[in-house]
Amino acid sequence: MSVPARMKAIGPVSYLVVGMLAAIVGLLPWLVTGMHLPIQNLWAADSVPEDMPIALLPFSQYTITLVVAVVVTGSALAVAWCGLASGGRVAGAIVSFLALWIGPTLFTAVSAAAGTRVLAAYPAEMRDYGVQVFFSALGGKGGSIALLIPAVIVMVLGLAVRRALRRRRLQVALA
Repeated sequence: MSVPARMKAIGPVSYLVVGMLAAIVGLLPWLVTGMHLPIQNLWAADSVPEDMPIALLPFSQYTITLVVAVVVTGSALAVAWCGLASGGRVAGAIVSFLALWIGPTLFTAVSAAAGTRVLAAYPAEMRDYGVQVFFSALGGKGGSIALLIPAVIVMVLGLAVRRALRRRRLQVALA
């Protein structure tokens, strides 16, 4: 098999491996803490933390934002890894940044609405409250735009490192 053919075959496999590693990095805080489901105060019977089952994600109406943080942690590096060499990669980066901006805002709204036990008996009011929180958090005063700043910094640094490594490999190859 020729070198270009091997590179084409390795490309998708390496992206899959990097994606899996990014997911593991994102789940690392949850894995380290033991993966026990948080206490569920909406269950029919009371339970103690030691009796809680092991779960892949900490599902609870009070930990929705933690779930988002755990899932999104390994995302911003994917842009640096893949680069911006094609239209599809640029579109992927834009979608990633939109997801980083809108995703936590959506989960903040859902968490606020779901965590408001007073509204639990009134689904329409709970929905309205969630929509209000969503649009409030989406704007500049809500703070969700600030989430993009570290992502842009990580992306720029990652792309700079990627470019430096590529330049170094080229220099070694030419020497």
